[in-house]
Amino acid sequence: MPNKLDSLHSSRKLLAFAHEQEAFFYLSGLNCNRYRVNTFTIPTTDILDLITSAKPDCILIDYQLQGDNGLQIINEIMLIHPYLAVIMVTDHGDENIAVQAIKSGAENYFVKSKVTAKKLDEAIEKAITAKAIQKKDNLRIRALKQNESKLVEKEKELEHTLKFQNLMIESIPEYFFVKNHKFELVAFNSAFKNLYPQDLQEKILGTTTVESYPQEEVDKFLEMDKLALESGYSETYETITFPSGKLRTLLTTKTHFKNSTGEDFILGISRDVTEKELLIQKLTKSNQDLEQFAYIASHDLKSPLNAIVKLVGWIHDDNEGSFDEDTRHNFKLIKNRAKRMTSLLDDLLDYSRISKKCDFPEHVDLADMKNTIVDLVNQPKELILNFPPLTLFIPKLAFQLVLMNLVSNSIKHTNSSFVEVNLSVDKRTAGYVFIISDNGPGIDYTYATRIFEMFETLKPRDEIEGSGMGLAMTKKIIEHYGGYIKLLDAPIGASFEIFWPNIQSPNSEDNNE
Repeated sequence: MPNKLDSLHSSRKLLAFAHEQEAFFYLSGLNCNRYRVNTFTIPTTDILDLITSAKPDCILIDYQLQGDNGLQIINEIMLIHPYLAVIMVTDHGDENIAVQAIKSGAENYFVKSKVTAKKLDEAIEKAITAKAIQKKDNLRIRALKQNESKLVEKEKELEHTLKFQNLMIESIPEYFFVKNHKFELVAFNSAFKNLYPQDLQEKILGTTTVESYPQEEVDKFLEMDKLALESGYSETYETITFPSGKLRTLLTTKTHFKNSTGEDFILGISRDVTEKELLIQKLTKSNQDLEQFAYIASHDLKSPLNAIVKLVGWIHDDNEGSFDEDTRHNFKLIKNRAKRMTSLLDDLLDYSRISKKCDFPEHVDLADMKNTIVDLVNQPKELILNFPPLTLFIPKLAFQLVLMNLVSNSIKHTNSSFVEVNLSVDKRTAGYVFIISDNGPGIDYTYATRIFEMFETLKPRDEIEGSGMGLAMTKKIIEHYGGYIKLLDAPIGASFEIFWPNIQSPNSEDNNE
């Protein structure tokens, strides 16, 4: 039955359905002059007939109805009235119901106790507008499909495609060219044409252009052309002298194709990689310099450091009987600091050589790796490693270094009588996601970035021995393979998330487990 919200001056006709009249309290704030609202508590079997006869602008339908739920009736409404705006309302929020409502055809979903008159008003207008646009678009699409068979439209589409294709070819900075089976140029873009002096640009079509290059470069061109014709594809890095006199490095790919009449052609694309190659050379030299520095720091500096350690040891041995407590403490500090310096130099060298130590993926049994780690790490306390019984396809040495660094970190910082480290593995399409957690004191999330920096320790080194390189090396190893490691904000202990992407082994066609 109509309620008091009915108005002769309303511009929008709304029908609201629920299981009882008390369920319509959320409608009380709607503008009576803007909407003509009718509420109903009828069985679901009568709703479709009422909608057909009333022709409303929008339907507000409760999840709870007499005889059924609102989701089922929405599906039925959409089959008969696909352009009718429908909004679902419920007493309690349920994400699953919301998703199903939208999938069934509802334009929006509200919890009655949380919706305001303003939000409901905006949602109704938006839903009605969206359905009107959808109807208009569908009618337009239908009309376009009816005209697709006309020859004129086909010709226009073909012309547009050719223009777009030419625009793309002309827009790319690469040198684009097409040769026939005689290796003569039959097409090219402006970038390729501008390689030649202006007086020759109009003469290169139909020629092989080999006359413009030295004989050794000509032989290389023709070798790659023949390979593309015979095998279908060729690719090469080539350093050539342009007709303008410039010396450049190009990455050139050539692909064999046939036209509609079966004639053979070669599609060539040359990309200027001169700057990239120069950058690679600079980076290579920089890495070599870094490794040389690390070697000097870790190797050459060890000799005087070892001499200092021996000298201090001799002084200690000769005079230990006359030392007071403070002197003994100072000598102990000297030895510990020297030991720490040696460890730091070793870690610095390892950090600089990480990329050389990294390996290709292989099948790794976590049970075997667990036993290896237990054998290798220093265990002043009981160590419990909880690893799942899985076999991974992952770079073994690199992954072992990561786990050892994290386990060693847990041992070093524990405040318990035993150390427990848990590893969980989530195999995803793109790679593995690992969660590694321990039972230690944890790490303040404020330091989530700082802990991965070189030489960073959160406690004084006189309290916790360490170079501050462990997590930095762990991060560098993982990022070398394109992954990431981050600290999680865990309530107990330290917890890290690691993503390790899939890596194709050069000796294996797939790495699927």
